[in-house]
Amino acid sequence: MSRLLHRDAAPPVPASDLFVRSADGSRIHVELDGPEDAPAVLLAHGWTCNT
Repeated sequence: MSRLLHRDAAPPVPASDLFVRSADGSRIHVELDGPEDAPAVLLAHGWTCNT
């Protein structure tokens, strides 16, 4: 809980910022960061939380 009170740190800046299209044609905002050989991690928020 105490981490939420520290607002001095700057937010991380992604190495690459782009848009991709899903299989159904939806436009998805993508941020890439980290080593290229690292495993992929997908973080989804918004409508996925209540659908």
